[in-house]
Amino acid sequence: MRKLRKISYDRTADVIFSDQDLADGMYFIYAGTVKIYAENGFSFATFRKGENFGETDILTGMRRNGTARTVDVLQMYTLSKADLEQSLQDFPIVRKKLLQDAIEK
Repeated sequence: MRKLRKISYDRTADVIFSDQDLADGMYFIYAGTVKIYAENGFSFATFRKGENFGETDILTGMRRNGTARTVDVLQMYTLSKADLEQSLQDFPIVRKKLLQDAIEK
C-alpha cells in the first residue's frame, strides 16, 4: 500500500505522540517496541513488532490517551487519519472489526 510512510527512531524515549494530541494517524511496528505512558509516568500499554496502535483515537474521534515513547531502536509505518478513513469506506466489515478491537483496548 503506497499510503504507508516509513518512520525510524534511533534513540530510546523519543516521543511519537503526546497525551491529548489530535490523532493524525495509526502505526504499524516493523521492528522495536513502543510504550504508552499515562500523565503520571505509568506505562499502561506496550506494542511490539507486528502490532499496531493509534487507531483507537481515530476511530473514536478522541484525542491521544497517553504519550507514546520508543523503548529501543524503532522502525514502523504510519497511515494517516485521512487515508485510513478513506480506505475503511470501501471495507465496512474491516472498519467494524477495527472499532471493536479499539473498544476492547
